[in-house]
Amino acid sequence: MAWVKMAALRKRSSLPAGQVERFLEKIEKTDSCWLWTGKPAPGVGYGRFKIKAVTHYAHRLAYDYFVGPIPEDDSYHGICVCHKCDVRLCVNPEHLFLGTAQDNMLDKMSKDRHRCPAGEMHGRATLTWGEVSEIRKLRLQGLLLREISARFGVSPPTISMICGGRLWTK
Repeated sequence: MAWVKMAALRKRSSLPAGQVERFLEKIEKTDSCWLWTGKPAPGVGYGRFKIKAVTHYAHRLAYDYFVGPIPEDDSYHGICVCHKCDVRLCVNPEHLFLGTAQDNMLDKMSKDRHRCPAGEMHGRATLTWGEVSEIRKLRLQGLLLREISARFGVSPPTISMICGGRLWTK
């Protein structure tokens, strides 16, 4: 663990000196990623690290400690610390880069990780493929949007978008 001792000599981080060793002990180096072995944050899967009862994301602390301070940003989301490797528990500074929320989304899309579940698989779906098929048949038979929407419990604009091919496409 010589790398831990060498890294502990760095002083540019906002990581308190008394917490550096505890932080570095929670990193397991592999051939590529440095994996966070502490608890992940529930629901998001990023490593977390508490300092004086405040929880911080481990990859952000790692960037701050090994690379340098994360600049302040006045926007709602601020500056993101993104992963080149797409491993949320990775804290390897060579795998981390700074970007805006938009940069993070563009990176995700370029790696084809942006697929949103569609149709019945979408978490907020209120219709089934069978119902969508029936809606389209009823509209072709001349039923009004408001009549169909009342029958299926969705809005007339939703019926219009389904029948126009803007929603529920395969």
